[in-house]
Amino acid sequence: MIVRANHAVRQPRPLGGTSGGPGAGPLSRTTRQAMVKPPHLRAMEVHCTAMLLRDSGLRTPSGKADLPPKEHRRLINFLMNAPGPVQFPKCRRPVLGPDGRYLYWGRWLMKFYFMLGDRPSMFLRGRWYLAAALNCRVLSPSQDQLVISRHVQPPGPDVLRVNVYNTPSLEPFRLREWPGRPVGGDPVFSKRPPLGTVDLPPSWAPGRHPFAFPEPFQGCDEIVMPVSFKGASRWTAIQKLCVARPSQGEVEVINLPWWEAMGYGRVILLLARDSATGDFVAQAIGTTPFLMNPKGEFAGWLSKRDKAA
Repeated sequence: MIVRANHAVRQPRPLGGTSGGPGAGPLSRTTRQAMVKPPHLRAMEVHCTAMLLRDSGLRTPSGKADLPPKEHRRLINFLMNAPGPVQFPKCRRPVLGPDGRYLYWGRWLMKFYFMLGDRPSMFLRGRWYLAAALNCRVLSPSQDQLVISRHVQPPGPDVLRVNVYNTPSLEPFRLREWPGRPVGGDPVFSKRPPLGTVDLPPSWAPGRHPFAFPEPFQGCDEIVMPVSFKGASRWTAIQKLCVARPSQGEVEVINLPWWEAMGYGRVILLLARDSATGDFVAQAIGTTPFLMNPKGEFAGWLSKRDKAA
């Protein structure tokens, strides 16, 4: 038997911009492969999406909201700075942690979670303070506060849960202390409980409803959240907008029947209300930005008006 030794061991090359900061070594081959979705999976997703749209009879609303270039740019910038899912890099701003140190969001390898830790890197290392799944929406009213909203499926009816966290008071936890999965349907985990928690039921009728928010929420003037729940069939979904106003002690629910025709997969990712007009600016999975009036009615896909027109 002949044994051949290969002395020219290939070293994995670091992936540009994701080496984890100063002093971090190159990413391993397994890590780099996990970061890239295989081409056959991407092709399968495109094919399945096309088949679902064809067989389900879903339709997309038509119409454009032609805006002057300056107004179009203002709304796009406004939307890009709006709160959104934690998977969006702009939503993962550093926050103040214990002892005045900054905490950073990092991806937990091979899991659908982002972790809040004390080292800036794509894949988190070091101590962890908070875990949130990809569908959690993150709002940072200040550098020492986090407002996290998400769809929770407890043993009872589904709810929209909103938490307020004081980041300097968070405590680190170890890997064995984190279940690594939703507990009671809740995909957020922290060792120290949040300052305040509210559960908003999606069964509310459209309109304004009085609601007593705990004191930690009083620093938030308005929290705009999209709500998406499964409908009667596999192709349908119940789509709503939930506007919480803690300082006024009320919650406004806006139904989106026109958006329900888009199907369950068209979840709204970015959502903001323009204080100047009261209109909503949003963007969903697989769509361009669009406009809704204060009643939640479709007002057109954002389009830049030709200067010559």
